[in-house]
Amino acid sequence: MANLLARNLRREIVKGEVDLMLFDKSNTYILEAGLLPYVAHAFDEEDLKYNKRTLLDPVIKYYTGPSGTITYIDLKNRKFKTQDGKEYSYDYLVIALGCTYDISQPPGLKDDYHTYYEFEKAKELREMLERFTGGSIVQMVYMPDVPIKCPIASGKGPLLIDSYLSHVRRLRGKYMVTVVTTVDHLHAQPEVNKVLEERLRERGHTWIYNFEPSEVDPKKKEVIATNGERVKYDLLITIPLHRGPEVIKKSEIGDPYGFLPGDRYTLTYRRGKEHYDEVYIVGDVANIGVARAGAVAHYEAYVVAHNIASEVKGFGDKILFFGEVICPYLETAYTPYDKGRAWMPWWTYAKNARPFVGTTWGWYLMRTYYLTIPLTLRGLI
Repeated sequence: MANLLARNLRREIVKGEVDLMLFDKSNTYILEAGLLPYVAHAFDEEDLKYNKRTLLDPVIKYYTGPSGTITYIDLKNRKFKTQDGKEYSYDYLVIALGCTYDISQPPGLKDDYHTYYEFEKAKELREMLERFTGGSIVQMVYMPDVPIKCPIASGKGPLLIDSYLSHVRRLRGKYMVTVVTTVDHLHAQPEVNKVLEERLRERGHTWIYNFEPSEVDPKKKEVIATNGERVKYDLLITIPLHRGPEVIKKSEIGDPYGFLPGDRYTLTYRRGKEHYDEVYIVGDVANIGVARAGAVAHYEAYVVAHNIASEVKGFGDKILFFGEVICPYLETAYTPYDKGRAWMPWWTYAKNARPFVGTTWGWYLMRTYYLTIPLTLRGLI
């Protein structure tokens, strides 16, 4: 986002007519889309971590650590505060704060919490799978009210983990994966859901829809539903409850779950009668009825960068975001047994994903996609 703005407004920045500032609490960029392949030994740690300072255009004023941690946002007065006590004003504000996870629900989860949605936990899960010898694996997808980010993970996760355990660890037949999810599908796109169900069924794994967890019992190793149904496990993997950043709640500018409402086409802030056309929302923090995924934030960033630059330059031409989504589907990783299979389903607000199958060519396409991430971060592609 910042690099795209720097490219579009370079002349104005160099002339001193525009200040472009980026505030970020951490200088380390984690490629979250790569955490699941990392768990399945398709990626290494160096594939996931980048130094943000080396990726940013030098014309950007970059604040990180306490200086880059936002503690309060005042949309009415166009101001925000940082952890080091400073206050800043703005003419345009892009909010791309991501989301957080609440592992207090369901009760008992925090005592047996394993996930690939955070780097340190993914590292821990990777090591656990290296030692795994067999049994029942349960993946719990907990989204009673808010959709998860990387929605294809509900089915892609079990498939990639199965690929590693079967083709690398050679444990085929010694384990079973069960997906329990609070909704009535593995994926909201019908064609994507169809493929996920078919591949899981082929490999002897299963799923339970509309499973509403009331408790996790770490001692008995059971997930208990509100209707009394119990599912036993030897290893529990959880996609946790998603919530908005604390600063959104503290600033009282979000919805009940801490996410930012807005116009799904212009990506500007909208909440009831509150309209702030100078405030844009990008990525996982937005609640605009589009999937939470890295590719979505990428497409959104192009729209926002163009529209801000157009307004600053006085051109007046604006473009809209039409809900473009790419949700990378990884079926198997590259191993001596299998050369990898993948695809990139695509859809928009108006068009559903078309029928597809995972292919080896798709796997190489996916690898290229991930390897070019540094170029994407620099705003070059």
